Amino acid sequence: MRGPFHLDKELLPIVRTIGEEAAGRSAPAYLVGGIVRDLMLGIRNLDLDIVFEGDAVSLARTLASKLNASLVVHEKFGTATMNLENGLRVDLVTARKETYPHPGALPVVSRGNIRDDLFRRDLTVNAMALAIDPKGLLTLVDEFGGREDLRRKRIRILHELSFQDDPTRILRAVRFEQRFGFRIEAKTLRLLKAALSNRLEERVKPERYFHEFHKMLREPKPWKNIQRLKELNGCGFLGKGVRISAAELGLLRSGQQSVFFYRRAVPHDEIEPALVELMALLYRTREGELDRFIKKFNLSKPHQVCLRQMRRWDMVRRSLSRKAVDPSDVYRALVEFRTETLLFFRAQKSGGLVRRRLDEFLTKLRFVQLSVDGEDLKRLGIEGSQRMGKILDSLLDMKIDGRLATREDELNMAGRLAKEIGPSR
Repeated sequence: MRGPFHLDKELLPIVRTIGEEAAGRSAPAYLVGGIVRDLMLGIRNLDLDIVFEGDAVSLARTLASKLNASLVVHEKFGTATMNLENGLRVDLVTARKETYPHPGALPVVSRGNIRDDLFRRDLTVNAMALAIDPKGLLTLVDEFGGREDLRRKRIRILHELSFQDDPTRILRAVRFEQRFGFRIEAKTLRLLKAALSNRLEERVKPERYFHEFHKMLREPKPWKNIQRLKELNGCGFLGKGVRISAAELGLLRSGQQSVFFYRRAVPHDEIEPALVELMALLYRTREGELDRFIKKFNLSKPHQVCLRQMRRWDMVRRSLSRKAVDPSDVYRALVEFRTETLLFFRAQKSGGLVRRRLDEFLTKLRFVQLSVDGEDLKRLGIEGSQRMGKILDSLLDMKIDGRLATREDELNMAGRLAKEIGPSR
């Protein structure tokens, strides 16, 4: 059936160009994936995923020239990514089909048509396409009833072996169910529970399964995903030492509120919310179990740093609870921690004073900078890196405490400190 499918105005000229070029090659091109689903739900989505029943790499090279886009090509996989000047990204792939040598294995890929390409996807609501004609008009391709499932607000897999072929679809089914407020339909739910009962997730590399779990933590309401997964007895892959109770779910929710606070207060700073949520889940995990968790899932350096730093919450809380604390003391107590760790600290039930001091550091103190630097100290005749470092640290503390207002104040104080510290040795 034909639209109406109302693309965002930023996407229309791109889609028309794709349609014209594909028609000239006598092979159809399709919009696929989340953008099709979201168009039907009335959700704005600027992610352009294109499947081409021809050579997608060749098509991408021509399109990149016409659209003045940079191009990253993966010849081996028949895929390409265009990055346009307006910041939009277009992923193009050659239509393909997949077969699985055994449950949980990576698929064997070969050339196929649009039906083959849609059949390899996880859920019916994600397995629809929009055929693009030369004028940019869109025609729905719905081989597996995705539109009806959207209407009925249900999550359904494409075939009975879906979870066996790729157990990460267990997590995807839960994630999309919770994102849209849908329900997993009865047969899919039965197969999902059977997959968990048979521990099919153990047939997938732990890092790959955790990557999909990580996406659940990045959802707008991650606690709903984890609570639902817990209801389905699907959290066992995290390890015997990880216990998810109402306390963890409450801390998870509080962590999300901290993330919202920070994004409003400091919108220019990039953070990884999933790190905050992961700390909330693992905070009560014992040290040895935490080590095993890090090793099992081969966690990245930022993950490891945050999980180590979260252990120091009690020490930080005691430090910030003291009444006679200067702003510079707050700064020195917190400056070494990642932002995500500080947001996790903020999520704890810690009392108003501790919360206020954390907020002051997150939104103000950490951004205080001196007007002078090492070159200025050299011009004052101050030498020695260690000596200069002490003076700069002292100047910063004074500025944070409101004792230095101007660059001239900083230079004058630097001279006084140099005399107090004495010459370098």
